[in-house]
Amino acid sequence: MAPPWQMQKGTVREWVDDRTSLSSGTFEGESLFSEGDAIVGAGPIGSAAARHILERTSADALAQVYVIDGTQAGTRGSHHDLARLIRAADAEGDAKWSVRNAASLAAFAEIERESGCNFFHKSGALVVGPRTFVERAAKAAQTAGCELELLDDVRERFAFLTPATGCDAALYDDSAGWLEPNAMIEAQLEYARRRHSDRIHVVPAAVQSIEVLDSTGGGSGGVFVELSTGAMLVVDKCLVTAGAHTRALADGMVEGKLDGVSVSRRTVALLEISESTAHELEKVMPTLKYRFEEGGGASVSGNEQSKTEATSVYLLPPVRYDNLGGRYFIKIGGGPNDLMPENVSSEEIAEWLASGGDAEMASKLADIGRNLLGGVTFANEGHETMACVTTVGSDDMRIVSSPCKRVTAVSCCLGKAAGPADAIGAEIAKHVVGISDRCIEVERKFAPPSDLQTMRESVSRLGGGLDSEKVTRFVDEYYDVPSLALVASDCWLRTRKVVEGAASSSWELKLPVDVESRSGGEREVFREVVGLEHVASELAQILHEPSLSADAWKGVLERIESENSSTTLASIAKFATERFTFTLDDCSIDVDSADFGHAVMEVEKLVASPDEIPGAKDEIARIASSIGATPLPPQNGGKLLVYLRKYRQDVIDVLVRSGILKE
Repeated sequence: MAPPWQMQKGTVREWVDDRTSLSSGTFEGESLFSEGDAIVGAGPIGSAAARHILERTSADALAQVYVIDGTQAGTRGSHHDLARLIRAADAEGDAKWSVRNAASLAAFAEIERESGCNFFHKSGALVVGPRTFVERAAKAAQTAGCELELLDDVRERFAFLTPATGCDAALYDDSAGWLEPNAMIEAQLEYARRRHSDRIHVVPAAVQSIEVLDSTGGGSGGVFVELSTGAMLVVDKCLVTAGAHTRALADGMVEGKLDGVSVSRRTVALLEISESTAHELEKVMPTLKYRFEEGGGASVSGNEQSKTEATSVYLLPPVRYDNLGGRYFIKIGGGPNDLMPENVSSEEIAEWLASGGDAEMASKLADIGRNLLGGVTFANEGHETMACVTTVGSDDMRIVSSPCKRVTAVSCCLGKAAGPADAIGAEIAKHVVGISDRCIEVERKFAPPSDLQTMRESVSRLGGGLDSEKVTRFVDEYYDVPSLALVASDCWLRTRKVVEGAASSSWELKLPVDVESRSGGEREVFREVVGLEHVASELAQILHEPSLSADAWKGVLERIESENSSTTLASIAKFATERFTFTLDDCSIDVDSADFGHAVMEVEKLVASPDEIPGAKDEIARIASSIGATPLPPQNGGKLLVYLRKYRQDVIDVLVRSGILKE
């Protein structure tokens, strides 16, 4: 049978029914889906996310990934060019971007080796400008573990450069360079094919619409993705990594979480050089980020990204453009943002990309480039132009999701995501699938920080940060059968309803990994099962009630969601929490304040197997030490146990009688 993207809508149901017979899933009513994810956008981020999602779901042979590539349907994005730069140092001094850049640079050799596709050119990189500008970038690179070389006068090392007075300090990174984005995309996809050939599919089509299916009334939910071919792809989850087109496709499903994100018109100038000059410059010219005004950006409104862009340009070493007659050009971009309306359509974006850009801005960029490259002989006094787009709106990219993470959208990449796309893809995969739907969580409780701002500064210095999308307020409610059989088995069933924030509401079940780890639901190591269907299946195995199959338990949980009532399960604890989540390396740091007067900080790490637990504990200890955290004993620190001691002595008694809690 043909794959779904080659079918008309009428035959998609037949395809889904055929797949259902091959899987263990149950598909009911009209809510039918294949077991897998669709990724809308086969750019640098989408291709990297596909590979990392496949790695994180490698244990599930039925979990497919469909990468929807709109290129053949005429959809274009800002990555459709021949060169993008990458360096460890972030020009805005942002530690998070420096960490991403360094991680991606470190991964390039493996990706090229395992895919057989070369895409990276190690030319080195310079950040040039006023001393304060350069030192800020150097500090960001240091947080990523990169000690780069500071130059007082860039002209002493690179004689062909003639920067403006006061703008001649530099930071040099000899491990950096530039990449061919389309070649990198192919490398990511080929690497994924070689490791997961039966689970990755590249779909040549544009996306017309995305619709989340209702999961109430016994359905399983899912996502319909309508393709330009007239076919409908039916999947479990959908990831939208469509660059400037993301908001137009996904805004309605992520509930305003992309508000404030705008598409910025960008223009690129191309300065032509002869082939012989190009070959000479290839030996000595690094990529450049050049701030051409001392104290520049002070009069520009907006965040640091906007201020830096307004008074700086980037330049790439010579690149041969076959579409321009095989001639060689030095590419220059930058300048102030030129924002489109927030509700801009994909058609308007496409029209801009086809326009060739802003002629006046291109002339300004060309003049700045010629003034900086005073020692370079150009082929003529003219220049070529190209149009580009970026997404802006905050200091960091946004990875946001609809409830249950059915649809996840990635946007606000600030025009600097192509280079570190591999690290971004890993972040996205972690957000979308975690370790798995049945992962092991290792955590430790600590005294809460006395000052969140000091905490933020400490984490930032180490290369982490507070994710604004992870400031959440939620209500946890714990359930058990009347006999408290789950509590007696040290199993903890809860529903988390998110009141405010980007996280999704969900059912969760925490289970002991081994007897020694028991501590009344506040253990340091436990197995976590997430999602209504997975939790229902686990409950059927744990409680062994003949009348309650996995489907029956699913119905029980759904009735609690819709009616807030059940005769099978009873509430044993309920409290609200305000949470600030910091991220540092692969650990999450949650600072919680509960509504019954208890506060605690948790440092946690997810792992896939028991073999990884010792390493995770060491990592948590290292993170805690680096931020000066004070450990709390497991039996006294966690919110749930404190709540139960305060309000539910009957549950505490069961824990003691079962040998789970020692009084």
